[in-house]
Amino acid sequence: MELLNEYDKAQVQEKQTRSTGVTLEQIDLVLQQLQEARAALIGLDDSTEDELVVVAKEKVSRLAEGLGHAQAKAMAATKDLHGAVAKYAKALDKDKKLKSAADIDDMWNPRVLDHPDARRTLHTAVIQHLVREGRFGLARTFAAEGAKADRDRDRERDWSADSDSGSGIEGQQGQFAEMYAVLAGLRAFDVAPAEAWVARNAVALAAVDSPLAFAVARLAFLKLLFGSPSTPNNNGNSDNHNSNNNNNNAPNRAAALAYAQTAFAPFKIAHLKDIQKLMCCFAYSNNIAQSPYKALYSHDAWSDLAHIFTRDFCLLLHLPPESPLQTCVSVGVNALPTIIKMSSILKDQSGLEWSTHGELPVEIPLLDRQRFHSIFACPVSKELGTKENPPMMMVCGHVVCKESLLRLGKG
Repeated sequence: MELLNEYDKAQVQEKQTRSTGVTLEQIDLVLQQLQEARAALIGLDDSTEDELVVVAKEKVSRLAEGLGHAQAKAMAATKDLHGAVAKYAKALDKDKKLKSAADIDDMWNPRVLDHPDARRTLHTAVIQHLVREGRFGLARTFAAEGAKADRDRDRERDWSADSDSGSGIEGQQGQFAEMYAVLAGLRAFDVAPAEAWVARNAVALAAVDSPLAFAVARLAFLKLLFGSPSTPNNNGNSDNHNSNNNNNNAPNRAAALAYAQTAFAPFKIAHLKDIQKLMCCFAYSNNIAQSPYKALYSHDAWSDLAHIFTRDFCLLLHLPPESPLQTCVSVGVNALPTIIKMSSILKDQSGLEWSTHGELPVEIPLLDRQRFHSIFACPVSKELGTKENPPMMMVCGHVVCKESLLRLGKG
């Protein structure tokens, strides 16, 4: 496994996107200023030479000033990008050192899995991860081997019947098999399975204000209007159909219009502007690739729909979009270099060792999607809320920690 900080990766991507956007924006601004100056000078054809010189100097001065501002903004964005890249390069160096360092073996405690409940939690997390990845056979094999190892320890437990939902592997397999069937359809540019699933779960999706229903209807409309997206054939050319080519994949303007009149009616208030863009696609029905709306029906649009579907599917099952095991491993990988460095410093300077009980000794940067619980700071004591000292709301609506509330009650 690559011991690379996912937070640093995200920072590089974010800075790169911002730097590119700022640079292109400033280039466009400078080009616009040049065009305006050129137009102004062309309009002075009938002026005297002295007037032309005065206007030209003024325009050049403004252009130089504008170019300086644009360059400064672009360089500032590039500097931020270089900082993020340098930090990521250091993370790569640490990664290479960690792979060969014996300190990693000293950081884990093999006795942490001695307790049956710890093994049960780990086995359940692995099984659920395999099920969520569609590896149903491997999940059953792992569950069977876990049960065998459990019997070898003189403790009988059926790991395959152990899950958060209480439905076991078979129940979860049925749920996620449906999800993968829909995803397989989307990969084949077939939106029908997604439409059927959305129809069956319309009430639940509306309750969580999901955009999935409109996203599915949008791609279904675009497929009717333009046919299936282009896919490369064996000769390297593009075919405007998928491998299961039939008449349903051919463009059909009349069918697209009829579909839009019925399917978009429920979304006319919440997605009016998006619907207006879709209606403009009729003007480019013969050449979507050269239109300003080509992004609406690119391969990325199908990938985005698959991502939205996966997220909302898990949401209706009260599950996070990512596997808990994947999130834990990612956070652990991010934290490992910092913890190893901190532990080595403690040993070298004071001979102390960090105890893994209760909390981390240092703060670990996390992505927003890796944060599941907000942290409350008491405005009175400035302490962070904990299970033993939770936030409490007073009658007036103000919130303080429980200990602070008790002290306030005592005067």
